[in-house]
Amino acid sequence: NHCFKFREHFGLIGSSGINAEYGGIDREDFKRVLGDAQFCSATYRLFKLPVDYKKYGGGKVIYNGQLPGHEEEFQVDHLTCLRAENPTCLSGELVTLLRASRLAEEFEFDPSAETVCCVKVTEGENPFDVIQQKREKGEKIESACCGPKTGCC
Repeated sequence: NHCFKFREHFGLIGSSGINAEYGGIDREDFKRVLGDAQFCSATYRLFKLPVDYKKYGGGKVIYNGQLPGHEEEFQVDHLTCLRAENPTCLSGELVTLLRASRLAEEFEFDPSAETVCCVKVTEGENPFDVIQQKREKGEKIESACCGPKTGCC
């Protein structure tokens, strides 16, 4: 996957999928050329960590609710939502990323839970699978920029 090669080349870690949207094809001339090809738009959050960062194990994290526009909750990725003032068990990779990020002061980390709590991070998750999971949950699937003009492009 090109995204993960790019990530490694520039020293980025983490590949938390934030969102995936169906990229519908509405133009008939494109449909004739592309056939039944499917497209999606995927958004990832990547982090650049210092060379000497400390790697942490999984643990409980409490989001303080102080980020503007995210007072009630902070969506780390499409699977992980941290609600303000509620302890949440996160993987070692996510704990490491949050501790080393500019957002570290927005979280309280419980060191006593470091070995108790473990959440598996899905590396290289297929965005088409994310869209399918949304469908199965009955969530609305938005169309990305290739559909009717929505002002996003």
